[in-house]
Amino acid sequence: MAGGVALINLLVACMVAFSLYQSHGEFQEHAEITAQNMSKLLAYDIGGELDAINILLLSAADEIERQIAGDGIDRQVLNAFMARQQERIPAIFSLRATDANGIVRYGPGVDAMAHLNNSDREYFIRQRDNPKAGLVIATPVFARIDKKWAVPISRPIHLPDGSFGGVVYVNFALEHLTKTFSTIDIGQHGSISLRDTEQRVFAAYPAPADFGNVIGEKLAVPELHELVQSGRNVGTYITHHTIDGIERKFAALRVDNFPLYVIVGRATDEYMTQWKDQAIKTSVLAALFCLALLISSWLIYRNWKNQSATNKQLRDLSSHLQTVREEEQTNIAREIHDELGGTLTALKIDVYWLTEKLPANDEAAPVLEHVKSMSQLIDNAMSITRRIITDLRPTVLDDLGLLAAIEWQCEQFHQRTGIEYWVNCIEDRGKLDKQYSIALFRIFQEALTNISRHSDATMVEVEFHHNDEEVVLSIIDNGRGMPKDCVASPSSYGIRGMRERTEQLNGQIKFNTPPGGGFSVMVILPLSAKGNKEEKT
Repeated sequence: MAGGVALINLLVACMVAFSLYQSHGEFQEHAEITAQNMSKLLAYDIGGELDAINILLLSAADEIERQIAGDGIDRQVLNAFMARQQERIPAIFSLRATDANGIVRYGPGVDAMAHLNNSDREYFIRQRDNPKAGLVIATPVFARIDKKWAVPISRPIHLPDGSFGGVVYVNFALEHLTKTFSTIDIGQHGSISLRDTEQRVFAAYPAPADFGNVIGEKLAVPELHELVQSGRNVGTYITHHTIDGIERKFAALRVDNFPLYVIVGRATDEYMTQWKDQAIKTSVLAALFCLALLISSWLIYRNWKNQSATNKQLRDLSSHLQTVREEEQTNIAREIHDELGGTLTALKIDVYWLTEKLPANDEAAPVLEHVKSMSQLIDNAMSITRRIITDLRPTVLDDLGLLAAIEWQCEQFHQRTGIEYWVNCIEDRGKLDKQYSIALFRIFQEALTNISRHSDATMVEVEFHHNDEEVVLSIIDNGRGMPKDCVASPSSYGIRGMRERTEQLNGQIKFNTPPGGGFSVMVILPLSAKGNKEEKT
């Protein structure tokens, strides 16, 4: 009896440990995905502003070089031109130009008699010493004229003979970056920062108490250093090497092709609070269960029932987390579509209006070329926006149902991989319940991902059965199959995720590798009476 009780206690302890370990990973994964989504949004926003600044600097440099090559610089005309350009980008508070000696000569608010010398500034030195420097994003400085913290961004000015003629630069306001960061909900102890490839801090939110001593400094983070040195553009890590010493899970993402990384961190203690509460409750329950085993067999049975209920709660929690993740992706996709999509459309209309208003003559030709370049950039941004929205949540799933979503996904898969497909719908009785549709679609996506990565297949057959009692989805390829040990391996996260989604709906999933080759995945989900009633109505 004592040996049996000890064995049961050991099994219970293992079950609790595994459940807590599994839920711990899910909480970590959820925090990681949230931080990644936040970093993507910020990187996209900052990248768009830097692209616009780059175009502005090119336009200003072209105008200065044009005037130099002509009758010389008309200070009044040039200053008016630069003032108009500056107004177009609210994130900057100055657009100015220096001569070859670093004296600030032109731009709104520049006193021609002051002879302010910027030859000691990093951006000027880099432009002067490197003719091929191009766009230079320098360490933040406290602007001498405007008395504000800013990131200097510059391009060179070339004289007619090709020699160095000075620098045109903007001051990108750090205050604007801080306000942008403040719109993201990162929790009470979360953080957002912008750093360059040398780990110098460009902006931070919340702003540290010693702001002036932190901005522009190299604050070494070994995990971030390894990510940058490896050449990766995206990565996640946990570290306590932070400005305030708080441990956080970070998601780092490079801003397009610029030497900057957006880094979003969520405090470990915050996003793991719920898991810790759950761990305490589960541990206490397990301890009570073990104590009851020592008292009597009746208490053993009673506490076993309680433990079964706890395991069901854990499975429900796992299902809830997946639902929350899907809803979060849907909300993000909707926000991107409504806010960013509308803004890009408005910009496209403005660019078209500007094209129509500009005269078709040689004088306006350079401007027209820049306008066309702006239009192309907007088109690219709209295309990227549509792709991000589709990756987050295909609208066809919500609008047309699971079958249409499967056919659409197959076509996208064919276009991407060249693998042929065939879809057979035995019977379709209308749209499935949302929970079933999402689970089946995500399982289908994971199956296609495995086929594209591992199978070397040339054909995929998809069958979809849907009646009053069950729904069956099978995916069969003619590839090289999969060893049984890989199917059962704990490291096969894709297959494990498909299993978990199926089990949450009380279904079955079968993996099979026929002797002749290929691999098949069959999902069978029973439809409850409630689900059938909802469909028929």
